[in-house]
Amino acid sequence: MVQKALNNDLIAFVHLNVSRRAVRCSYSMASVPNITLNSAHEIPQLGFGTFDAPKEVVTEAVEVAIGAGFRHIDCAMFYRNEPEVGTAIAASMKKHNLEREDIFVTSKLWCDKHAPGDVRKTCERSIKDLGVQYLDLYLIHWPVSFQHKEGLKFDINNPGCIVYENHKLEDTWKAMEELVFAGLVKSIGVSNFNKRQIERILASCIIPPAVNQVEVNIHWLNTKLIEFCHSKNIQVEAYAPFGSPGFMKGQAKPLLQEENVVEIARKHKKTPAQVLLRHGLQRGLIVLTKSATPERIKSNFDVFDFELTDAEMEKLNKASLNKRLFEVPINSTLLFLKSIRNIRSTRSINCSAAISHGDVRDYVYACRPLLLPSPC
Repeated sequence: MVQKALNNDLIAFVHLNVSRRAVRCSYSMASVPNITLNSAHEIPQLGFGTFDAPKEVVTEAVEVAIGAGFRHIDCAMFYRNEPEVGTAIAASMKKHNLEREDIFVTSKLWCDKHAPGDVRKTCERSIKDLGVQYLDLYLIHWPVSFQHKEGLKFDINNPGCIVYENHKLEDTWKAMEELVFAGLVKSIGVSNFNKRQIERILASCIIPPAVNQVEVNIHWLNTKLIEFCHSKNIQVEAYAPFGSPGFMKGQAKPLLQEENVVEIARKHKKTPAQVLLRHGLQRGLIVLTKSATPERIKSNFDVFDFELTDAEMEKLNKASLNKRLFEVPINSTLLFLKSIRNIRSTRSINCSAAISHGDVRDYVYACRPLLLPSPC
């Protein structure tokens, strides 16, 4: 009981120190609805993503996004463009007379930095690359811990550069909490985590995850996981609202061409992309969009002057294929499983066997967001 009281006092102290910034954040980003996180900070409900954005175009794209009204920029060290994003943020702040607290900046801890001793210095590198004094949100990018061999460029298709490393999520999370206590980040969360993994964090944490960033779109509604997160006061960030066409398999029609989406867009005199964004927003999600085309960036921000009816929302929900569209290109489950130490027989192992095998059960669950629907 004493420890719990101390923990609560510590969290209250951290929240008290940032209350003034939270108030200003609400005022300066009034054009976009904000959602209050369990950390007491506010996050703009619509964000601009920088994944798969080449260095030569991402600076202009972020500048256009901030000029259009975006005040939430989603980044990650793994995207290999944080210095360029930082250049855009600095230039935009000067051009539009913005303060640091006017822009909500997220970064993520990559899989080969899960060792508790690596967490702070990795976060500090992102802060430096982005040219900011702190991060508003820092996420564990994936619940899979590994390292790649020195001298090899990381390639998830190449098992030769991947070595599994058994760092417990709970230990990594404790290092994430230290970032808050040190004032380096305002809120912490996770990405691509399923229910089981989140429950592990909640069972041992001082600071609970504020966010779980996962794929959500009309073909992958992810309803059970969203309901679970919301029941724990964890907000859900939805990436790939358009289905990430570049990663989609050929058998599914692109979401922007779905008949129901096109029909509803025509009725509201909006684009299919705007309809898909509204769908996520009206589900109470924090929605991330991205584009490198200036006109599309501006159009994607213009989603707050119309609403979908309940009937339209239901029509889009019924279009679901209940199928993940965003596929991380992993050759097979065995690509990871063969890297695990102390497995009795890797030659015959499969998912079903591994789940019942005590040595690898947690690891298979960690791989599930990459390979299978979330077991929520």
